[in-house]
Amino acid sequence: MWKREKLTDKDKNFFWYKNKDIAVYIFIFSLGKLCSLFNGNCYNSTVKEGMLKNNSKSEIERLKKFIVYLQRYYFDVYKNEIVETPLLNGKEIMEILNLSSGRKIGEIKSKLLEYQISGLIKSKEEAIRFIRSFNIEKSD
Repeated sequence: MWKREKLTDKDKNFFWYKNKDIAVYIFIFSLGKLCSLFNGNCYNSTVKEGMLKNNSKSEIERLKKFIVYLQRYYFDVYKNEIVETPLLNGKEIMEILNLSSGRKIGEIKSKLLEYQISGLIKSKEEAIRFIRSFNIEKSD
Protein backbone atom coordinates (compact mmCIF):
# COMPACT_ATOMS: atom_id res chain seq x y z
CA MET A 1 0.00 0.00 0.00
CA TRP A 2 2.77 2.47 0.90
CA LYS A 3 4.58 2.06 -2.41
CA ARG A 4 1.55 3.04 -4.51
CA GLU A 5 1.67 6.42 -6.19
CA LYS A 6 -1.87 7.55 -5.30
CA LEU A 7 -3.95 6.38 -2.41
CA THR A 8 -7.61 7.32 -2.57
CA ASP A 9 -9.69 8.25 0.44
CA LYS A 10 -11.71 5.10 -0.26
CA ASP A 11 -8.50 3.02 -0.02
CA LYS A 12 -7.63 4.62 3.31
CA ASN A 13 -11.19 4.26 4.62
CA PHE A 14 -11.29 0.55 3.86
CA PHE A 15 -7.80 0.05 5.33
CA TRP A 16 -9.00 1.57 8.61
CA TYR A 17 -12.38 -0.17 8.53
CA LYS A 18 -10.78 -3.59 8.10
CA ASN A 19 -7.63 -3.08 10.18
CA LYS A 20 -8.12 -0.44 12.86
CA ASP A 21 -7.86 -2.99 15.67
CA ILE A 22 -4.55 -4.36 14.37
CA ALA A 23 -3.08 -1.33 12.58
CA VAL A 24 -0.32 -0.81 15.13
CA TYR A 25 0.82 -4.40 14.58
CA ILE A 26 0.73 -3.93 10.81
CA PHE A 27 2.90 -0.83 11.16
CA ILE A 28 5.41 -2.58 13.45
CA PHE A 29 5.54 -5.63 11.18
CA SER A 30 6.07 -3.43 8.11
CA LEU A 31 8.98 -1.62 9.74
CA GLY A 32 10.46 -4.91 10.90
CA LYS A 33 10.08 -6.48 7.49
CA LEU A 34 11.77 -3.51 5.87
CA CYS A 35 14.62 -3.69 8.40
CA SER A 36 15.10 -7.37 7.57
CA LEU A 37 15.88 -6.38 3.99
CA PHE A 38 18.85 -4.47 5.38
CA ASN A 39 20.30 -7.54 7.09
CA GLY A 40 18.51 -6.57 10.30
CA ASN A 41 20.11 -3.14 10.58
CA CYS A 42 17.59 -0.48 9.61
CA TYR A 43 20.24 2.16 9.14
CA ASN A 44 22.72 0.02 7.24
CA SER A 45 23.29 1.11 3.67
CA THR A 46 23.92 -2.40 2.36
CA VAL A 47 20.72 -3.94 1.12
CA LYS A 48 20.11 -7.57 0.32
CA GLU A 49 20.85 -7.76 -3.36
CA GLY A 50 18.08 -6.51 -5.63
CA MET A 51 15.59 -5.74 -2.85
CA LEU A 52 15.46 -1.93 -2.80
CA LYS A 53 16.80 0.91 -4.89
CA ASN A 54 17.23 3.55 -2.18
CA ASN A 55 19.38 3.36 0.92
CA SER A 56 17.88 1.97 4.09
CA LYS A 57 17.59 5.28 5.93
CA SER A 58 15.50 6.93 3.20
CA GLU A 59 13.26 3.85 2.84
CA ILE A 60 12.68 3.67 6.59
CA GLU A 61 11.94 7.40 6.76
CA ARG A 62 9.54 7.07 3.84
CA LEU A 63 7.66 4.25 5.55
CA LYS A 64 7.55 6.14 8.85
CA LYS A 65 6.11 9.20 7.09
CA PHE A 66 3.51 7.00 5.42
CA ILE A 67 2.50 5.50 8.77
CA VAL A 68 2.14 8.99 10.26
CA TYR A 69 0.12 10.03 7.18
CA LEU A 70 -2.29 7.10 7.69
CA GLN A 71 -2.62 7.85 11.40
CA ARG A 72 -3.35 11.51 10.76
CA TYR A 73 -5.99 10.54 8.22
CA TYR A 74 -7.57 8.23 10.79
CA PHE A 75 -7.82 10.90 13.49
CA ASP A 76 -8.57 13.89 11.25
CA VAL A 77 -10.94 12.32 8.73
CA TYR A 78 -11.94 8.71 9.31
CA LYS A 79 -12.97 9.01 12.98
CA ASN A 80 -14.91 12.21 12.32
CA GLU A 81 -16.57 11.54 8.98
CA ILE A 82 -17.03 7.82 8.39
CA VAL A 83 -20.07 6.02 9.75
CA GLU A 84 -19.13 2.38 10.37
CA THR A 85 -22.32 1.25 12.05
CA PRO A 86 -24.97 0.27 9.50
CA LEU A 87 -27.45 3.14 9.22
CA LEU A 88 -30.25 0.74 8.30
CA ASN A 89 -30.78 -2.83 9.38
CA GLY A 90 -32.33 -5.58 7.27
CA LYS A 91 -35.78 -5.11 8.77
CA GLU A 92 -35.77 -1.38 7.97
CA ILE A 93 -34.64 -2.07 4.41
CA MET A 94 -37.46 -4.61 3.98
CA GLU A 95 -40.02 -2.11 5.29
CA ILE A 96 -38.78 0.76 3.10
CA LEU A 97 -38.72 -1.39 -0.04
CA ASN A 98 -41.80 -3.40 0.94
CA LEU A 99 -39.94 -6.67 0.45
CA SER A 100 -39.70 -9.90 2.39
CA SER A 101 -36.40 -11.24 3.66
CA GLY A 102 -33.98 -12.78 1.23
CA ARG A 103 -30.59 -12.63 -0.43
CA LYS A 104 -31.37 -9.28 -2.10
CA ILE A 105 -31.80 -7.57 1.28
CA GLY A 106 -28.34 -8.77 2.34
CA GLU A 107 -26.85 -7.51 -0.94
CA ILE A 108 -28.45 -4.08 -0.47
CA LYS A 109 -27.28 -3.91 3.15
CA SER A 110 -23.70 -4.77 2.08
CA LYS A 111 -23.76 -2.18 -0.69
CA LEU A 112 -25.07 0.44 1.74
CA LEU A 113 -22.24 -0.29 4.18
CA GLU A 114 -19.70 -0.09 1.33
CA TYR A 115 -21.01 3.38 0.42
CA GLN A 116 -20.89 4.42 4.08
CA ILE A 117 -17.25 3.35 4.45
CA SER A 118 -16.43 5.07 1.16
CA GLY A 119 -17.75 8.27 2.75
CA LEU A 120 -20.59 8.67 0.26
CA ILE A 121 -23.41 8.11 2.76
CA LYS A 122 -23.30 9.69 6.20
CA SER A 123 -26.88 9.92 7.45
CA LYS A 124 -29.96 7.77 7.76
CA GLU A 125 -31.79 10.03 5.30
CA GLU A 126 -29.04 9.53 2.70
CA ALA A 127 -29.19 5.78 3.35
CA ILE A 128 -32.95 5.71 2.75
CA ARG A 129 -32.58 7.65 -0.52
CA PHE A 130 -29.81 5.29 -1.57
CA ILE A 131 -31.80 2.09 -1.05
CA ARG A 132 -34.88 3.58 -2.69
CA SER A 133 -32.75 4.06 -5.81
CA PHE A 134 -32.50 0.29 -6.24
CA ASN A 135 -34.82 -0.94 -8.96
CA ILE A 136 -36.23 -4.01 -7.23
CA GLU A 137 -38.85 -6.26 -8.73
CA LYS A 138 -40.97 -8.01 -6.17
CA SER A 139 -41.16 -11.76 -6.43
CA ASP A 140 -44.54 -13.16 -5.47
